[in-house]
Amino acid sequence: MPDTERGNINFIIAHKIFKEQNSELIDDQFAEELIEINTVSELFVDSFKKAHNVRQGVQYGVFIADQNVYPVQKFVRDYCNSMNSESFLAFSKKIGKHLKKCLKDDKRSAGGYLIIFDYSDEVRGHVVAIALMTDKANSGIDAETLKFTQSMTLDLQHMHVATTVMIDRLLQNEDAINHLTFMTGLRNISSLYKTNFIGCDNIQLSAKATRSALDAVENYLKHERGYSDTEMNVARRSIVEYFDSNPFEVTIQEMKNIVLPNPDDQDKFDEFVAREQLELSSSFKPNKISYKPWKKFYYKKSGIIIDIDASKVDDETVTYDVEESQLVISDPSGDLLREYKRFIYEAEPGE
Repeated sequence: MPDTERGNINFIIAHKIFKEQNSELIDDQFAEELIEINTVSELFVDSFKKAHNVRQGVQYGVFIADQNVYPVQKFVRDYCNSMNSESFLAFSKKIGKHLKKCLKDDKRSAGGYLIIFDYSDEVRGHVVAIALMTDKANSGIDAETLKFTQSMTLDLQHMHVATTVMIDRLLQNEDAINHLTFMTGLRNISSLYKTNFIGCDNIQLSAKATRSALDAVENYLKHERGYSDTEMNVARRSIVEYFDSNPFEVTIQEMKNIVLPNPDDQDKFDEFVAREQLELSSSFKPNKISYKPWKKFYYKKSGIIIDIDASKVDDETVTYDVEESQLVISDPSGDLLREYKRFIYEAEPGE
């Protein structure tokens, strides 16, 4: 752990890397001293932590393995070998110079104030955060000294995007564990920031993101709201229909709009997510396999009629069990099984 701590903040610094969109000119200034940890900096980090823990714009991911092409992971790991004020200053400059290079390679992206801070979080443990703020005059950073002004607060309107690296998870060396988070402010997460700069692989895998979202909705509706089986069936059907009609991207916000149209109820859901420390991606591609159980459940619960083409079965293989009220088809053909599965799951052939 760092050799200096005050409260939950260990170190914090700001560098200036200004660049306008569609321009190659970069105005940069690298700080030589860390920002003092005082009431102002403590308030900034505390506001960041609170926004991060409840904001539904947070997404999750992991570092790309190749640390030569995407060096931020290497910078973080090297810093973890000797976490003190001197190594943090050197680490922050490496991050800043890497961002400067990325901005030169992408004319479309804009720069700003790069704020890097090391802190402890009761939810995520030891964290290193990398935030890119706008270069507006009222951003709360002194343009000459690169220190916080007395008016410094976390205004999400001045934040382009922020990443947190959950150090404890990263050092477990398990690729399957999400150790990166992204929080957007003024802009959406760009490919430059997520991939080229930070070196993030996939924002939470589709299958895991889908399961996490469905589990959160189901647990909240059943255990917090006391939904009956019938009410749950209606909610499941609505979500499945939304996923089916939006195969490339769905959002947590729209899921809330569907099952919890009242804004107050949506706020309570957000509080539930924060309290349970659930990791939900704000947007993701719905994974068919992950939400098939919800489809199957509501098909099973809803009264349906299935017409079977007589050419698909042999008369001798079809019987009716009176006691069980079941139609039994022995040794069904491959064609029939495929049609049945397609009906139940509405999957494409071959899935």
